[in-house]
Amino acid sequence: MPDWKSIIEAFFENSDPTNEFRHLANPGASAEAIEAAEKQLGISLPEELRDFYLCFNGVGMAGEDESDEPRFIRPVEMLPAFINESRSSFAGTHSELASRFLPFIDWDNGDATGYLLQQDGTLFPGLVTFEHETYHYDATQDAEEFMTPGPDSLADFLSGGE
Repeated sequence: MPDWKSIIEAFFENSDPTNEFRHLANPGASAEAIEAAEKQLGISLPEELRDFYLCFNGVGMAGEDESDEPRFIRPVEMLPAFINESRSSFAGTHSELASRFLPFIDWDNGDATGYLLQQDGTLFPGLVTFEHETYHYDATQDAEEFMTPGPDSLADFLSGGE
């Protein structure tokens, strides 16, 4: 598995080179907390995400007057609510697709990035991003227009890879 500590250190250096923001990285979640989220969701988290959460239970940046709660990669306790909120954004027109979307990255603008399950329950290769503005422009459009493919893995994403 990836060296999450090194990856997160590099992520903060690349994302905030002037240290303008506070860097938030909660200590890892317990296996019990991860299992509780999985039970609430009715699925097992992808191995990569589970491994990440064992090392860090949420990552983000905040200004001096903002909360200490990481909002970029949501803490595992907040994951079920965030997934449900993200899915509800397009479930009215694309319910089957929305039910397979497992977002965990919150862009704080309505967009969300995460994994997508294929119809057989296996993971679609790579991460995908739900682009809410593109979706709201024409909610009846094909999903390929508002669900965009991203890096191959969370580790690649945090490392700035494609």
